[in-house]
Amino acid sequence: MRVLLTGGAGFIGASLLQTLKPLASKIVVLDKFSDYYSAGYKRARFSTLSEGIDIELIESDLSTTSLSELFAKQKFDLVIHLAAQPGLRINYPVSIKYVSDNIAGFANVLQASLESQVNKFIYASSSSVYENSISSIYSETDMLQIPSNIYAKTKWINEVLANEFIGKSNTSILGLRMFSVFGPWGRPDMAPFRLITSYLTDYVFEVNNNGSSRRDFSYIGNVTQMISNLLKLERMPQGVINLGTGNDRSILEVIEVIERVSGLRVKIKSNLEAINEISATKSDPSKLNKTIGKITYVSFEDSIAETIFWAKSKGILENLEGWINSV
Repeated sequence: MRVLLTGGAGFIGASLLQTLKPLASKIVVLDKFSDYYSAGYKRARFSTLSEGIDIELIESDLSTTSLSELFAKQKFDLVIHLAAQPGLRINYPVSIKYVSDNIAGFANVLQASLESQVNKFIYASSSSVYENSISSIYSETDMLQIPSNIYAKTKWINEVLANEFIGKSNTSILGLRMFSVFGPWGRPDMAPFRLITSYLTDYVFEVNNNGSSRRDFSYIGNVTQMISNLLKLERMPQGVINLGTGNDRSILEVIEVIERVSGLRVKIKSNLEAINEISATKSDPSKLNKTIGKITYVSFEDSIAETIFWAKSKGILENLEGWINSV
């Protein structure tokens, strides 16, 4: 396959590179190395995780770049669109990036993919689209309301746009609703990264809502395995699919696992201000299991241990706090 991977310097994109290596004859990565968090961290991540892979890296802004010439030249078989402005709590005026990156950028890549008739177009949606779901376990069949959060809203719009073109071209289209992905080289705005940093350094983790918020934390190694199995299917499903474990844990439970695995105490303080966020996210993995078959995943405890091992390594440990402060 000839593959275009957007957001290839991001956490999930860069972690997917080794998975793509044996499947692709050509890998082109598009990334603008945004400053939402340290661009230096992104470059270090990309350099490390792309080692030994022949990749053409193009630095560009997808919301403004014409892609017609690139697609005509490369004749991609597969497009994996992961580039986006992440984060749920960015305020105006920075929040305008959600519109340019997550809607304009998405539409640009989708249009180029359809016009060049790529075989498969896979894009990153988010579990945040379930914001107003009345279900306690999120299923792809849930009737969704428009989310109130602007990030979640842009991901919901991505799904609406993608669904409009399913069946109207030869391109198979699949959105990945990912649930709280963590692990080595993870995003420094995410709770597991910050919690592990708080026991390794002087950083103090601020616990919101008494640590009661529950998330379906999904280890990056498990997520790349899910995607790998989807890519190997002769017929890829269309629409959307959850990439989650089906197990949720509170922040306090995550802290307990980190302390048990590490033998050290996590430094925390309570945020007395109530944070308006989804109280719990939990994936229904039924469709995923039916599609790719049940596979053995790395356990949550082993996932935390592997992330701690990475965080303690040379070149990482001394930079953890700086990367957190770059957000």
